[in-house]
Amino acid sequence: MDNNQSHVQAIEHAADMRFHQSFSLAPNPDAGRPCPIRITYSDVDYRDLDDSSEGPVLLFIGGLFGGRYMALGSRDAMAKQHKIRLICVDKYGMGGTESVPLEHRMQAWLAPWVHPSYSGQLTFALANLLPVNLISNFHSAAKIISNNIMPASVFSSGLFGSSRLNSKVPTIDGDPTVMQDTPSIVLEEELDKLALKYIFLENTKGASEEALLCLKRGPKGLWGAFEDYDEAVTMLVKQEGQLNAREPEETARKQVPLKVQVFYADSDMMIGKKGAQYFDNCWRQGNLNGLIDYVSEVIPATTHDSLCATECGVIERSLEMASLTQHIGFFPLFGTSITVIIARCLYLRYFHPLAVYPGPFLASFTNLWRFWTFWNGKQHLVDQNLHKKYGDVVRDGPNSLLFSDLDAYMAIYGFNKGLEKGGFYAMAGDPDPQKASIFSARTDEQHRERRRAVAPTLSSFNSGVYETLAYTNVLTMLEKLDEARESNDGAINIASHIHRFTFDTMYECIHGESMGFQVAGYDKNGCLAAQRHVTKLTFSIPLIEWLSKIFTSKLIWSGLQKPRIDSFGHSVGMTAISEMSRDIVFREFRKYTPESPLRSSILRSFLDVAPDNPRRMDEEAMWRECFNLVFAGPGSVAAALTSALYDLGTHPSWQDRILTEYRSTNTTPTASKVGLHVPDTSLIPLTSIKALQAFLKESLRYSPPFPSAFPRYIAPGAEESIPCLSTPLPVGTKVASNIYAICRNKEVFGENADEWNPHRWLVLDPRKDHEKLKRMEDANAIFGRGARGCIGKEIAWLLLCRAIIAILEKWEVRAPEGGLKGRNAFEMQYEELWVELKARE
Repeated sequence: MDNNQSHVQAIEHAADMRFHQSFSLAPNPDAGRPCPIRITYSDVDYRDLDDSSEGPVLLFIGGLFGGRYMALGSRDAMAKQHKIRLICVDKYGMGGTESVPLEHRMQAWLAPWVHPSYSGQLTFALANLLPVNLISNFHSAAKIISNNIMPASVFSSGLFGSSRLNSKVPTIDGDPTVMQDTPSIVLEEELDKLALKYIFLENTKGASEEALLCLKRGPKGLWGAFEDYDEAVTMLVKQEGQLNAREPEETARKQVPLKVQVFYADSDMMIGKKGAQYFDNCWRQGNLNGLIDYVSEVIPATTHDSLCATECGVIERSLEMASLTQHIGFFPLFGTSITVIIARCLYLRYFHPLAVYPGPFLASFTNLWRFWTFWNGKQHLVDQNLHKKYGDVVRDGPNSLLFSDLDAYMAIYGFNKGLEKGGFYAMAGDPDPQKASIFSARTDEQHRERRRAVAPTLSSFNSGVYETLAYTNVLTMLEKLDEARESNDGAINIASHIHRFTFDTMYECIHGESMGFQVAGYDKNGCLAAQRHVTKLTFSIPLIEWLSKIFTSKLIWSGLQKPRIDSFGHSVGMTAISEMSRDIVFREFRKYTPESPLRSSILRSFLDVAPDNPRRMDEEAMWRECFNLVFAGPGSVAAALTSALYDLGTHPSWQDRILTEYRSTNTTPTASKVGLHVPDTSLIPLTSIKALQAFLKESLRYSPPFPSAFPRYIAPGAEESIPCLSTPLPVGTKVASNIYAICRNKEVFGENADEWNPHRWLVLDPRKDHEKLKRMEDANAIFGRGARGCIGKEIAWLLLCRAIIAILEKWEVRAPEGGLKGRNAFEMQYEELWVELKARE
C-alpha cells in the first residue's frame, strides 16, 4: 500500500461515525452543571450484537490533549481482538465537548495528577510560577507548534503516548526479532497524522483549563475531594462499602473488590519517583477493608512518552483485564509530554512582547546558545552575522535585544537614566551590592556615589603625573624585546611581552608598585593566565541567570574566594594579585601622610583626599576600586596594543608616516636612544600627531579590545528610552550593543566599513563635516561612553601612544597576514602575534 492509498484509507477510517458520537449530559447544579452539556466521544463496540448482555467496557481517559481520536489505529484493532467496547471521551473544552467553569471542573469530571508539592518535580514547581494568562493560552501555542514547528510524528508521540511512528514493529507471522515496515504501519502513521490534524481543527481550550486545574491555579479547594489523595481514598472506600451494603439483588459484585491497577513509567518527568511513591502510599497506608484491590507496577525501560506505546503492552494488558470484568475505568497517570514548560517556550517564541523582533530560533527560548558561542571566543563575529541576517534590532535571548543602530547605542550607553547594569555584573565584584566597585555598581545611584569618589583622581588633568611612570615601563619593555629578538633571530611572539608590559604598568599606576612580570620575563605564579581565565568565567556565567545565581550564592561564592596556594605555600593566580593589592592598600592607608614616599599613583590620589572630605573612602573601598582597575585595565590595553602592532606590521607605510610626523614635531633626543629617563616636561602631547591618532582610532575601530555587548536593563520610566523602537519595552528587558558591530555600521563609516582604512579619519574637514565626524567619534567609543565610560581611558591612551612611538623609533615592525591569534573572552585575549623587529639605521 503506497502513501496515497494509506492517506485515503485513513480518511475513510477516521470518518466512521463510531469516532464522532455525542450525547447530552443532564443538568446537575450540585455537580457544576446548571445546564445540559454536550459530550463528544468515540464508541468502538465489538460486542456480539446477538448477545443482549452488556459485556465488558473500557473507558479510556487520555492526557492533556487526549480525546476521542485516541481510539483510532491500533487501539481500535486491539479492542476488536479482545471484543471490548472501547469508549474514548473528549474532556470538557475539547473537541465538541462544552467547557465548564474551572471551579466546577473537578465536580464534573475526575481527579488530576500528582501535584508538584508531593512529587517534588522542580520543573513543574517552576511552571506553577508562570502567569495565569500564559497558561490559559497554552492550547493556542500548542496549535502553533503542531502546525509550524514540530513534526507530526514527534507531537503525536506526546499526545498519544505512542512511539510507533518512525519505528519498526515485528511482522505478524515472522520472527519477532526481525523488524521491518508493513502496510499496516504506513496506515497507522497516516491515522496518527490525521488525528493530530483533527484535534487542532476542533476546540482545544480544555487543555489550557486542565493545565490550570493540575497546577491548582484557581480558587482555593479547586480539587475538591481530591485536594488530599489520602482523604480521597478513604472516601472511595466508604462509597464502596455503601455500594456493597445494598440489597442482594443489586450487589452481584458484593464479594468482588474494586480493582485499581496502576502502571508507572520507569522514568516519568511528570511525577518522578517521589510522586509515584506518594500515590502508592495513599492507597497502601489506608484501610481498604478488603473493598479495594490496589496493585501498581513499574514498566521497565519506559518513559512518560512511551508508556502507552503499543509495543510496551500496557494498553493490551488493560484490554485483557477489561475483557475479564464487566466494567473498567482506565485513568492513565502518564498523560502527555506537552507540558506547561513547553508552553513557556511557545509563549516566549510567539506571545512574549519581544516576539515581534527577529532573531535565532533558539534565542527565543534560552541563552544557552549564547553561552556556547561566547565560550568558543567568537561572540563578536556571531553578533555581526546576526545583524547582517536580521537587521539593526535582533532578539538574541528570551528577554534581550541586540542593537547595531548608533542612535540606539547612544541611548543605551549615554547619559540616559533608567538603563541600569543589573545582575549581569554580580560576578564582576562582590555579589553584595553594598560592596560594589565603580564597575560593578548595578544602579545609577550606586554608580554616582562611587564615581564621585573615584573619577577626580583619574581626570585628564591628573593623568600627566603618570607620564614618567609609563615611559619607565616602556623602556623596560624595549629592553626585554631586544633580548628576545637577539635570541630568536629577530622574530618574536610579542603578545606575551605586551601583556606583561601593560599589567606591570597599570598595576604601578594604580598602586605605586609593580608586580615585576617584565623584569622576571614570565608569568609569575600564573597570575596573568588566571586573570584571563577569571575574566572569561566572570562574563560567561551571567549569560545564564540561574547559573549566575548558583555561583553568587553564599556557599559557592565563599568557595570561589578561597585562597589558591601552591605546594610550597605560595599564593598563586588571582590570589597572588589580590593579596599584593590588598597588602599595599591597607599598609599605606594606615601609615600614609602627605610626606610619604609612595610614588604618584591612583592609590596616592585616593589617600590625598582629606579625612573629613565626603569623597574620602575607607581602606576596604579603596582596595575594591584598585583591584577593580587591575581586573579591568591591563587586559584591554594589552589587546589594543597587540592589535595595533599587528596593523603596523601589515601596513608598513603607516609606520613611516607616523614616525615622520612625530620627528618633525619633536626635536628632543628620546630615552630609547640615550638610555635615560626623560623629564615630564620634555614629553610632547602625542595627541597632536594626527597620523598616530588616526591610526589608533582605526586600529581600535577595526579590532576593538572589548568586542562584546555590555548589557543594560530597562528600569521603570525607561520603557521608551530607545528611539528606534515603535513600542515600549517591558521593564527588566536586557538591551545591549556590541561595539564590534557598531564600529562596522555602514551608515556611519561608509560602504568600506569592513575595511581597515585610517584615512577615513583624516579626509574629513572638522568644520564642513562636523556632524559626520561626530557620529564616527560617537560610534568609535572603544572605552565606553556616558557616565559608565571607562574612567581610566586617559591612562590607557597614554600607554598606547608611548609604546607605539618608542617601538617605531627603535625598529621596523613586520607581521604576516593572519598572524594575529586570539579569542574573545569579553575582552580580546591574544595569545600569539609573531613579528620581526628590524633595527632602524
